[in-house]
Amino acid sequence: GEVDEGVLSQIPVQAGTEGVKVNTPIAFIQGEGEAAPAGNGKTAAPAKGSKAEQRAKLTKDIEGKIKQVGENQWVVERGAVEQIIQNYAKLAGSLRTRPTKEGMRMSGLKPDNILSKLGMKNGDLLQSINGFDMSDPEKAVDAYAKLRSAGKLDLTVNRDGSPFTVGIQIQ
Repeated sequence: GEVDEGVLSQIPVQAGTEGVKVNTPIAFIQGEGEAAPAGNGKTAAPAKGSKAEQRAKLTKDIEGKIKQVGENQWVVERGAVEQIIQNYAKLAGSLRTRPTKEGMRMSGLKPDNILSKLGMKNGDLLQSINGFDMSDPEKAVDAYAKLRSAGKLDLTVNRDGSPFTVGIQIQ
């Protein structure tokens, strides 16, 4: 069948790619609910110095700079914000965001993800940040640039049809 959404899991390597055999699968588009193709998809414990271990160490360091001060209210040190921005790809891990008409739908959140530490859950819909509409990817990118130096972030989140605000004070 045709897949228009899914998780990228293998891409065949083209001829001429140094050090990789031709047609070695490196990613497949996997539809929701489909099993990953059989193959060399071995999962090992994080090796010392591996990306997973680096992410865990970085996450733990950042967690020490985040304090919950009330229901859906947080204080985050500016240094942690810079660490998150500089290491976004490493920290995202299994996080997936999907733009919808209503905002960015989050999935793949694990308990050790920074967004989980800020109270976000799988299925949450991030609708806006400081009034910037998150349903439009272009506006979301624009918001990212403008909000980088903000002192406070107000996230409008919709969980199971109920909107609420998450306040993040940056010090």
